Amino acid sequence: GFTFKKNEKLDMRFDIDHGINASRFLHQSSQHDLARIIKKYSDERFSSKISKAIKAKENLKTTFDLKNAIDEVTPSHKRSKTYARVFQSIRIAVNEELQKLKEFFSLFLYGLKAGSRAVFISYHSIEDRIVKHSLKGLKNDGKIKILTKKPILPQRKEIIINPKSRSAKLRAIEVL
Repeated sequence: GFTFKKNEKLDMRFDIDHGINASRFLHQSSQHDLARIIKKYSDERFSSKISKAIKAKENLKTTFDLKNAIDEVTPSHKRSKTYARVFQSIRIAVNEELQKLKEFFSLFLYGLKAGSRAVFISYHSIEDRIVKHSLKGLKNDGKIKILTKKPILPQRKEIIINPKSRSAKLRAIEVL
């Protein structure tokens, strides 16, 4: 239930044994909270209209149910990007991805020895901002050395071979 290209159960959890699925999340969220989540996690300009359309539906059980709600209030010419943004926002919220990323950065150094190196690849601007600021904080605390002054981006050749890499940003560190 992660993709809008197939009609699947609307779940979006990375671990189906924990948390609530996307269908229940959408049902339990208020229209205001849903609009805020969509706007915050994707900058979707139709977030208010989309959240209203989602909440107007009684039972969103499948990915196509969600797509149909989006279809009702968005222009068709850029709808694929809108689907991607809305699905991404809901997935981030359902899995509490940004909170878990922040927790990770407060703990990951405990498993590494001095001289160890680690790389981080982010695929979303919000994720990358958390990675960047977390690494900067660890650097300022004298715990790491940042090896990549700026993030390493995929080259044109890689993007042609692997289009999903186009938004990737790689950052590397060394533990002090």
